[in-house]
Amino acid sequence: MTSVVIGFRDAKGTGPAFIVAGPETSQEDQIKMISRAKAGGQFPKGCVRLDFCLLETRMTAINTNPQIKKNIEMKNLLLFISALALSALPVKAQSPIYAPNNSATFTVTHGTGTNVGIVIDCRKQASVGVQIEMQASTATTQAVNLVVVRSVDGVTYESGAGQTIGLAAVTSTTKTTAFTNFPSWGCGYAKILYATNNDAGGDVTNAVVRYGTKIGAP
Repeated sequence: MTSVVIGFRDAKGTGPAFIVAGPETSQEDQIKMISRAKAGGQFPKGCVRLDFCLLETRMTAINTNPQIKKNIEMKNLLLFISALALSALPVKAQSPIYAPNNSATFTVTHGTGTNVGIVIDCRKQASVGVQIEMQASTATTQAVNLVVVRSVDGVTYESGAGQTIGLAAVTSTTKTTAFTNFPSWGCGYAKILYATNNDAGGDVTNAVVRYGTKIGAP
């Protein structure tokens, strides 16, 4: 199965599509490219949206020559993209591709909150799995919460307190991992605004938030 990364100059992906990474780029590198764009806004020049696409090419004994095979694959790819552009439909993957992402390491001092700022693309997600690795500075119970705000367009987010996502309490000075999931609430984007630590004396250190999304999920 051959895969490509398609770029768009509009965020909705309804405009003309062009190839950003062709079949010569490995699927692993293609997924990394999309992950960097979604997590940190690192888009290739000239586009503001990337989609992952799987293409199926049928080969016969006639086209076993490597150069002929490459030409056929590129011809099929161009025909595929042209059909999508004419129908004004965004490129969609034919099967879910899972891509994990993570934040930078941070500390949450007791009785306070720390900015996280991760933006999660929820447009194709019914729910989002979130995992946080953390370590307590003392052996007391430290309840950590994540505060999430929602947006339709990924630009303007809701005002107010947002949604509070409770995690398992940290009670050990060794590194522990907690996992939870939250619904997408029908929004296009969810931002993990900050993390709080309700303990009176212990800090949460070496914290890393990780989340996973399905790129191009139906």
